[in-house]
Amino acid sequence: MNFYKIALVASFTLGMTTSFAQKSEIYSPFFFSNPERLDYVSGGGYCKNSAEEKKLWTEINKFAKSFLVVVPTIPPEQKAYIQTERNSSNTKRLESILSNSFYKMNDLYDEVSNVEQLSATYLKHQAQLPLGKKMEIIGRTLANITNENIEYDDMQRVSADLRTKGYYISVDDLRSHWAVKYGIKRALISHLICYGEKLN
Repeated sequence: MNFYKIALVASFTLGMTTSFAQKSEIYSPFFFSNPERLDYVSGGGYCKNSAEEKKLWTEINKFAKSFLVVVPTIPPEQKAYIQTERNSSNTKRLESILSNSFYKMNDLYDEVSNVEQLSATYLKHQAQLPLGKKMEIIGRTLANITNENIEYDDMQRVSADLRTKGYYISVDDLRSHWAVKYGIKRALISHLICYGEKLN
């Protein structure tokens, strides 16, 4: 991704998620029309009180759940194929699977599934979680949204390739996921910093 696109993402993520929202059913915590909209720019980290915490993790959970409703699961035969190729000791087979559209989509789907489980755990046990455990869950969530599974410039190709194999995910859904994931990453970094400041 070139510098222009990185700058565009940094400056206009909120606007972009709103634009994609018109074409995608994936929920965004950053919709301008959303009364519970997250603001990763001036939100202060959402750790001042339990209500703020709950708002952040509820919105993250809504995004993850909506993704898992909208996006088809990976077919079992594809998951088995991916696992077999991952376990291969043949370098060419390993290189080939890395460029496979189902491989990319499988990792993306698994990561959002992990985010859904982590955010649900946070919400269920919020009152009992010690600060160290909260920071661990933040770290695990960040680990699941940091990867650029499908590069922005490759989304059209991946969507078209998957469609020829009977798996439908639109370019708009991929772009919506990409933009929301960026916003959540920024919000969680602020969240983590907010907790760090409490320790001082």
